Amino acid sequence: MNATKSTIVKVSLALTSLALCVALAMFATFATSCASSDNGGSGGGGNPPPAGTSGGGSTGTPTGGTPAASGNSVTFNSGQAQGQMTGYGWIALGSADSASDPTCSGVAITSTAPCNTATTWSSTSALCITGSIPALSAAPLQAEYDANWGLQIGVNSNETDGVAIAKTYSAIAIAVSGSPTSGLRVEIHRKGDAPATTYCAANTGSAIPLTNFNTHCWDNGGTAFAAADAALIDKVGIQVSSTQSPITVTNLCLNSITFN
Repeated sequence: MNATKSTIVKVSLALTSLALCVALAMFATFATSCASSDNGGSGGGGNPPPAGTSGGGSTGTPTGGTPAASGNSVTFNSGQAQGQMTGYGWIALGSADSASDPTCSGVAITSTAPCNTATTWSSTSALCITGSIPALSAAPLQAEYDANWGLQIGVNSNETDGVAIAKTYSAIAIAVSGSPTSGLRVEIHRKGDAPATTYCAANTGSAIPLTNFNTHCWDNGGTAFAAADAALIDKVGIQVSSTQSPITVTNLCLNSITFN
C-alpha cells in the first residue's frame, strides 16, 4: 500500500497484470473471479523519508462457499475474510526482508517468488506472519528502502479484485496479536487508484478516523484520505515498517477488522 516502499509480492489472481486463476489472495489488478480464488493487490508502507510503494500477496484457500458481505466487522476463516469483507488474505515484503510463515505449499513466499497455488496459513482464524526485517543504515538511501521496507499482511474486500466495501464508515479499528504490536501501520487502498497508491496511519489499538489516513503518514505531508471515499476502500493491511534496528516478526496476526 502506498507510503510504502517496495516490491510487490503479487500473488492472487494477478500480479498487477499477470492473471493467475488459482486459489489466492492480495492487491492486484486482474478482476476475474475464480472459484476458491482471490486477487492480488498493492501493499507496502512508507518510512520517513523516503516514501515508497509496494504490493504483494499470497493466496488463501476457502473452506466453503463465500458468504455475502454483512455487518461492520471482519474475521477470518482459513485465509478468507468473513463479514464486511469476503476476499482473501495476503502478505507483501521487500526483497531484503524474509518471511517463513505463511508458506506456499511448504515453500517460502518472497518478493520474487509469489505464491500461485494455495497459501498455507498457520491459523484458521487469523492472518499471521513470521519473518525478519534487516536494519536500515543510519542514512538510508532510496534504493535501500525500496528493497527493505518491511512486512505486511492484508486482505482484499472481495474475491474479485477491485470491488469496494460499498458502505460508508468514519473509522477503522484493527485487532492484532503477536510481535511486534507497537509501531505498526494500518494501510487502506481506494478502488480505482494505482496499486501503489495507498493511505496509512499509525495503529493506535482503537478506532482510527479515516480522515487520519494520509499517503505520507510518517509526516502527513501527502494526500489525506477523504471521508466521502470510505465506500471505495477495497483493501486493508497492517504493516511492520523497517527501522534503523533489525526487527524480528513473530506470529504477528491480523485477528479482525472493525469499521465504525
